[in-house]
Amino acid sequence: MSQTSKRTLVVLFACLLLNSPLVAQIMSSFHFGFIGSTGDTSVKLSEPVIIQYSKCFEITNGVPKFLSPKFGPFAIACNEAPPKIELQVYAYPNPVINQLTIRSLVNFPDRGQVKYSVIITDLMGNPVKQARTNIASLNQGFTIPVVELPLGYFIVTVYADKEKVQSFKILKAV
Repeated sequence: MSQTSKRTLVVLFACLLLNSPLVAQIMSSFHFGFIGSTGDTSVKLSEPVIIQYSKCFEITNGVPKFLSPKFGPFAIACNEAPPKIELQVYAYPNPVINQLTIRSLVNFPDRGQVKYSVIITDLMGNPVKQARTNIASLNQGFTIPVVELPLGYFIVTVYADKEKVQSFKILKAV
């Protein structure tokens, strides 16, 4: 990485940390090489390239798209990802006698892409019961019959695909 690139990255990082606006000019050139010939074309900008930060970067060169003013300026705006909302679930009743209900605290939309599973293990980590479910069932309250489990403590773990979402310690009572 060149010294100029390192300085640019440091300035960008500092502006991100300080949450300050950043305006910079970027110069670029292109090199076209063909069989038997080479060429060098420098980009001519009508205005400087601007990078602005306000929770997001926007890059524009001030040159109309395809060099035609009727199409407006070339600009790339970032697409901010929506904030990630963690799936939070709770299990009840605890202590449990016949059936355990696992329910989501937030009503998540069902996109059908994620497969959920619930694994109940003993305190030694041995699986004693498994069930597959979907987010619609977790939103309404997914029930697992546990009447056949012996008395004692168990760990209930909810997985979204293969990623652990949450674990609970439950007591199986009479």
